[in-house]
Amino acid sequence: GVARPETVEEFFSLDFSSRCAVAGLQLGRTKVFLRREALDRIEALRAQKLGVSALAIQKLVRGLQIRAYCKLFKQKMTHSAAVIQRAFRGYAERLFLVPAAIKVQAIARGAIIRMRLSGKSKTACKRMWIPYTEFENLQMDLETVATER
Repeated sequence: GVARPETVEEFFSLDFSSRCAVAGLQLGRTKVFLRREALDRIEALRAQKLGVSALAIQKLVRGLQIRAYCKLFKQKMTHSAAVIQRAFRGYAERLFLVPAAIKVQAIARGAIIRMRLSGKSKTACKRMWIPYTEFENLQMDLETVATER
């Protein structure tokens, strides 16, 4: 047997076949034979490299999965926010704009009636607001008067 070297320099000063013997290897013509210790060391290195590689692959896959999930979650939240905004805008419009539109319609109807009644008595012209049903009745009355002439 070959004596086990104490330092790296002593190991590299040995010839190739002696280094193989110290490392637990024996080279055949077509095969490499390993002692149990050498095989265990090589398997430990392989398992370590395999574990590191598996962790790297898992890290990449988990990152891709969470990015896809977050993108889908953001799309759902954006859609939900749009639905809520649409509902609120409709509510706000009904709450504030519809009464204002009714007021504008009432003023316009009053102005129309006052213009049509400008030749009539002053008391009819002074009314600022007429409910819609009275407006319709008054319009029909005016139309009948116009057709009678």
